[in-house]
Amino acid sequence: MTTLSSATINNNYGGGMVFEYSGWIAEGDVTMSGNVNPWDAIPGGAVYMYYYSSWVTYGNTVLSNNKANSTGGAVAFYYESVWRSVGAVTITNNQANQAGGGNHLSVSPIQ
Repeated sequence: MTTLSSATINNNYGGGMVFEYSGWIAEGDVTMSGNVNPWDAIPGGAVYMYYYSSWVTYGNTVLSNNKANSTGGAVAFYYESVWRSVGAVTITNNQANQAGGGNHLSVSPIQ
């Protein structure tokens, strides 16, 4: 589990972050904007959470202008992954070519 006070993840080609069997705690604000994931087989423009991963945000979270070539323009959740936010969440202007311009959930809860 990794803990950060805050994070800005912007303008990455290949997506913003990938979690697989892992977790992240953000104690401050999180901004993810302008990230592009060009691959068909890998979802999530800003965040891809896979196999029992967890993400907890205590500050405000902004996910904007991210793009995934497959699903989950901002965030894609698969196989029991969980995102829990205590602060405000804003999800705007994200795009996915297949499904879930903002978020895509598959066999996974969001809390």
